[in-house]
Amino acid sequence: MGKLTDYATVVLASLAQDPSRHRAAADLAESTRLNRPTVSKVLKGLQRAGMVISSRGAHGGYKLARRPENITATQILDVFEGPIAITECSGASSRCGIERQCRVGAGWQRVNAAIRRALDDVTLHQLAGLDSAEVRLAPLTASSARAPRPLSRSSIVTFRSLEELVSTKTQDVEAPDQSEVPARIRHGHRIRQPAARAQRGRRRRDIAQEE
Repeated sequence: MGKLTDYATVVLASLAQDPSRHRAAADLAESTRLNRPTVSKVLKGLQRAGMVISSRGAHGGYKLARRPENITATQILDVFEGPIAITECSGASSRCGIERQCRVGAGWQRVNAAIRRALDDVTLHQLAGLDSAEVRLAPLTASSARAPRPLSRSSIVTFRSLEELVSTKTQDVEAPDQSEVPARIRHGHRIRQPAARAQRGRRRRDIAQEE
């Protein structure tokens, strides 16, 4: 993008702040911090393209020919840059000598068309930053707040299956008599039934031998 296109965007954005008001070239030069000859050259190009209109007199000057929402970035670029063409074969009139044998030309034409569509979606209204004041977050209302979702049937079945699994795994575990468990394994350990029965059997045999 050339400098004139860049400057044209700045001038148009300044005009978009008050589309119905006529602005003199000197006024636009002062507000945009561009020199007056450059602003005058840009305005003449925009006028030839039908993007601004001018009027003479004490209250004359330049103003937009249409609303900022109806001016696209593509139209602004076309005034000073011509139709967008990233390769020779992407433009309206191609002069590429190897276009018939080229395998990538169609791909670049698709890229060029995508760029043009993207620029068509951007308006002067947006370039001038006038849409930023319109963006507001919607307030959170009682109707917009989501209530917690109830558990689905599949979730309930899963929880029940886990409960049954835990119950099955712990059926073979017997809580030992605390008096029969040594202090070093009294906390945090479980003794299975066979081991507990064998321990009680040994204690009975020891008692019988002592008698």
